[in-house]
Amino acid sequence: MRRSVFVLSAVVLVAACSSATATTSPAATGSDAAAASVATPAVVASATPTGSLTTGPTVAPFDISRWIMVAPEGQGFGVPMPGKATRSTMTIQVVNVPMIVWTYTDESGRAFQVARGKLPKQALAATSKAILDNFAEGLPSLAADSTLESQTDVTIGGHPGRRYLLVSPKSIVEGIFVVAGDFAFTVCLTYEPGKADPGLLKAFLGSFWLSI
Repeated sequence: MRRSVFVLSAVVLVAACSSATATTSPAATGSDAAAASVATPAVVASATPTGSLTTGPTVAPFDISRWIMVAPEGQGFGVPMPGKATRSTMTIQVVNVPMIVWTYTDESGRAFQVARGKLPKQALAATSKAILDNFAEGLPSLAADSTLESQTDVTIGGHPGRRYLLVSPKSIVEGIFVVAGDFAFTVCLTYEPGKADPGLLKAFLGSFWLSI
């Protein structure tokens, strides 16, 4: 298996896939760059998608008022990140799905990511549940000694999704994978064991929205 430049956090980008090639795109310009630099409203995040994020232990609200919104024009999504995201592309070799990826890594090494890709025709013939199941089944194959510890159905903007927790000795990935029409979206946070921040995680994943 060839690893992408996203290393372990790349596991959230594909379904039932064991190889990927990533290339960095030029810096975003025009409307894309403008959308990526708009600050979020001065509010404390509290909204969550329907599903597992609304259950479990209560965590204190996390202030994201100074985070930077990533909402490129025409891409159908938005999510704030703690700093300016870098745009890259990843081509999934097995199913030939090009993904546009936005990533921000903070000083502690936590990687915030969101990605969007158009599903191939053969995938569209399957049900949304089958696509989500294939994605979940393929996750552990993409990082050494990783285990899919949990997965829960969620709904984002009326679209079906899957909340997941992937654990390996060197990293933990928590995220959501969503199928919306012809497109797949994923948003995730990758961090080292022992560096979990439930409030930050809930604010990040809970602030992801779709307009597609």
